Amino acid sequence: MKPMGKAVALLVVLVLMLGVVGTGLAADKGRIIHVSREHKVFAIGESSTPIAKARPGDILVIETEDCFDNQIQSSEDVIESIDFNRVNPATGPIYIEGAEPGDTLVVDILSIEVADRGVMVAIPGMGVLPDEVQTPTTRVLPIVGNKIIWDENLSLPIRPMVGVIGVTPKGDPIPCGSPGDHGGNMDTAEIGAGCRVNLPVNVEGAMLHIGDCHARQADGEVCVSGVECRAVVTVRVDVKKNTGLERPYLEKDNRIMFLGSHEDLYTAAQIAVRDAVRYLMKVKNLSFEEAYLLASAMVEVRISQLVDPLLTIRAEIDQSLLY
Repeated sequence: MKPMGKAVALLVVLVLMLGVVGTGLAADKGRIIHVSREHKVFAIGESSTPIAKARPGDILVIETEDCFDNQIQSSEDVIESIDFNRVNPATGPIYIEGAEPGDTLVVDILSIEVADRGVMVAIPGMGVLPDEVQTPTTRVLPIVGNKIIWDENLSLPIRPMVGVIGVTPKGDPIPCGSPGDHGGNMDTAEIGAGCRVNLPVNVEGAMLHIGDCHARQADGEVCVSGVECRAVVTVRVDVKKNTGLERPYLEKDNRIMFLGSHEDLYTAAQIAVRDAVRYLMKVKNLSFEEAYLLASAMVEVRISQLVDPLLTIRAEIDQSLLY
């Protein structure tokens, strides 16, 4: 794993110098807290002992393991040989002071620095075309500069993202590989630098978890993996009080994105679209029917991922069209 780069360090310093103010409880200046990938869990909510504590406004520099827990070292390492009890680790839990049930935990993704290699796998019986994969296949891809090297004739620009980001759920722990109203494995490519992730707080301290970073992933994640890699994720945390938020939503550029996860894709779309319609009702003072009409003209419904235990849809609104 590469050390935290100069760009990441400079970004952290600039944020602190500018005294960026958050949306709720953030102080003018926050601390920088480093969190090692050694502190990992495989189910969100399985541990109630925080590995770190942060205040609103603090910056967290979080090391994450790849989704295979670094078990794959070469293209000869077949997927059947790994310990599936060690899949999708997340670094956490991180206690956020002042976060209480009914609040919203705000996580601003400041930067993601990826390792110098990524792993992809195709597995018989998995992905969007499960019956057509005949041979388990592993690729270990070099990452050089800002490029993923496929072969001598093809490279792809990196587009780092966080696959797993969530808080301790209500009730029983949830495996890190599954998404839900707590966040979790939403595998949404938009969760990269510049994205604000809003998560509902279910327990005191919220108990933030982050992991499963990808150097790049297309919408759908069709073969069951992105370019899986170790990473260093730098975030700033804040708390909005008494919001009553039910499930995650994202903010990026001028867009607000509502996420729905369900084992049935149509139901996942209903969850996301319903939240988008309710948002339009609130911000434009519309009836349900009026907001529903407006949604059909401007809400973009997109697939985040099709391969996890629950499927994830996002409903996007370009807010610049509203004002």
